[in-house]
Amino acid sequence: SYMGQGLTTRTLGIIGAGSIGRELLGLARPFFKRMLAADPRADKARVAEIGADLVGLDALMREADFVVVACIL
Repeated sequence: SYMGQGLTTRTLGIIGAGSIGRELLGLARPFFKRMLAADPRADKARVAEIGADLVGLDALMREADFVVVACIL
């Protein structure tokens, strides 16, 4: 009878806001209340266009309910 967790009240964090990270943010926008991105090289305006906030890695890990890694290892 467990139906899982709803996403509409959760925060998504993406580490790496390059082309793949931005695409994921765009796809996830309808599902999450708040979206965070951590990338030292990302353009803040391009990330804000998608509806995400550019934050530091520590803040992302502290505030996000779900984290996706979309960066070069």
